[in-house]
Amino acid sequence: MKPSEKEERGLPQFSCHFKKAAGQCSGTFLRFYYDSVHAKCKKFLWTGCIGNGNRFFSIESCNTTCAGIHGKL
Repeated sequence: MKPSEKEERGLPQFSCHFKKAAGQCSGTFLRFYYDSVHAKCKKFLWTGCIGNGNRFFSIESCNTTCAGIHGKL
């Protein structure tokens, strides 16, 4: 399984409410997260480890999982 597939597999929609988490390593990988306050997916740089479920390999995957979610839980 590719890392990109592993990242996105089985993410529940509640993950869309998590804040962006860049991680704690030294890498720089372009990823996308859902900003539930502004109701849209945005780019961010992930460091390659740690973080949370609000991390997507593509903007399409982010939109498919999180579209229409707004505000806080």
